[in-house]
Amino acid sequence: TNTSISKITANIGQETKTFSNVKRGYVLDMGYCPSGTNIQLTTDEDANVTATCYRLDEVAYAKAMTTLQETPLVVDAFGDTYVTGHVDAAEDGTMLVTIPFEAGWTVKVDGEEIEPTPYKDAFFAIPLEKGAHSIEFTYVPDGYALGAKISLGSLAALLIVILITYLTNKKKSTKKEADVKKKNPLRIEAPALEDSPSVGEGEIDHVITIDDLPRGDETPVAPEETTES
Repeated sequence: TNTSISKITANIGQETKTFSNVKRGYVLDMGYCPSGTNIQLTTDEDANVTATCYRLDEVAYAKAMTTLQETPLVVDAFGDTYVTGHVDAAEDGTMLVTIPFEAGWTVKVDGEEIEPTPYKDAFFAIPLEKGAHSIEFTYVPDGYALGAKISLGSLAALLIVILITYLTNKKKSTKKEADVKKKNPLRIEAPALEDSPSVGEGEIDHVITIDDLPRGDETPVAPEETTES
């Protein structure tokens, strides 16, 4: 019972057993001991060994098991986070379920959620009326819902920050481009007069009119022959 001790050595008659992680507070099984067997518990740690001894009454145990088997909980399905089954209660009473009692479990009887009570601060005690019942246990780690909400809130905040940063950078980029255009406007300068093509008076030697343009249905005209002298 001294949970400050980590390791216990048990000398059981001529046999020796070693138990570790005793701080967890579990039962140290000495096994079957004939009448008159001497048991000695020791530790190498600087602590006093305190213990409570229990003996299993096998006759009482067999009687209890027979009673339990009269109206057992028949398990229909089970997994890491659920157990479902059915029971036929012979009379009104309390059903003991050896699932460790801890936060996170939800219990339903005939589809209706109930508030279970702990048995000996260890197991589930389910009040039942006489008759057939369906039992459902589901488990969600304590704090899972709060953790999920915090995670979703953090994700939403991150997305908002990313969106604000994107919009801010886009606004800065647009303003920067506008400032550059304002400082350096696009200018189109006319070419210098001496570089401009011009046609002076008396330089036009031929004028083409619309009637002179080919339409595609004329008969080709052979070029005139010229003679040189």
